[in-house]
Amino acid sequence: MTVKRLDSNQPDSFTFNKEDNDLIEKILKNYPKDRKQSAVVPSLYIAQKRAGGWLPEKAISKVAEILDMPKMRVLEIATFYSMFNLKPTGDHFIQVCGTTPCWLRGSDKIKEACIELVGKEGEVSSDSISWLEVECLGACVNAPAVQVNEDYYEDLNYENMIDLINNIKNNIPKVSDRTIKLLESNGANPVVKSNVPEWAGGHTFNPVNGLTRNPWDVSKSAGGSSGGSASALASGQVFLATGNDLGGSLRTPAGFNGVVGLRPSPGLIPRGDRYMPFDTLWVEGPMARTVDDIVLMLDSMVGHDIGDPLSFKSKTGCFIESLQNGLKPISIAVSEDLNLVPVDSKVRKVFKTAINNLSKHGLEINDDIPDFSGVLDAFKTLRGVLMASMLGD
Repeated sequence: MTVKRLDSNQPDSFTFNKEDNDLIEKILKNYPKDRKQSAVVPSLYIAQKRAGGWLPEKAISKVAEILDMPKMRVLEIATFYSMFNLKPTGDHFIQVCGTTPCWLRGSDKIKEACIELVGKEGEVSSDSISWLEVECLGACVNAPAVQVNEDYYEDLNYENMIDLINNIKNNIPKVSDRTIKLLESNGANPVVKSNVPEWAGGHTFNPVNGLTRNPWDVSKSAGGSSGGSASALASGQVFLATGNDLGGSLRTPAGFNGVVGLRPSPGLIPRGDRYMPFDTLWVEGPMARTVDDIVLMLDSMVGHDIGDPLSFKSKTGCFIESLQNGLKPISIAVSEDLNLVPVDSKVRKVFKTAINNLSKHGLEINDDIPDFSGVLDAFKTLRGVLMASMLGD
């Protein structure tokens, strides 16, 4: 039997946000008005999630206030059910099943792995992980089992438990993003996550990993927000890399680092869960050191995924074959600044030289451009709505 007591270190306050309050109100509608206390367990669960995985005394008091219950009654429930934690658990809370089926199948070895890599039971480690032995997790047929936050892991032994904890420590996701999953299915071998800005932007810096430098001149910016990918390519650390692009986050760092970046049409490459399903501003795309390499990678990234409603199966066929068929465009539309943004004179000079070289290959160069008045204001508005929607604001 475990004795649960309120933690000795308590926060000064606790509040639900609007989303929490709306959810509690929705739950309360399932019960008669004079039976509000029936919602105590789901309300405590919402409070625990809001507090970061545990129930401070202020959270218990808040639930008691909302449900018109004596605080002691709510505390009794919080101490009775093992799903509620009365002390901080860290970002990753490992619950190890120690009942008979799991014990017979080696749960003691699972606990040894936790002690070795996390530390003493019930204490939060320096990398914000804690573990606790609990009663039955209901996964007896696949014992031994553990629960990490809201995810179950079964058929464990000492070795794969060590791997699981190391993956948690190294922030290695258990499931690949849709874009990466498709690449893996086509033979790609992801090796590392590259650096990105804390917020999407044109300069790759964050408080955790610091500044990504331009390998051609470390005093210069690598651009962003896919600056880590572009810098890794330019310095020869990887052969291919992924990037994402909202307003230039793939193309800008490619240009800064002298590599190739391609922003594909929306839907050509399936995107991950964090994107708004029907947004067409943000896309995933390939980066490489040559056009041949980027086309090879593009062929391995395109396709339909049921989780991305905009994704589709390309009718183009093989992009490598399209590159090798010898066809070239009749004309190319170019613009130094789209009549929108300032461009440095040195950049203009390099651009003009490149365009002059293209014109020597029998291509018609056209500098007529549409009127883009108001485009930047419209883009900033759409980007703001997208960011607010993704963050739940």
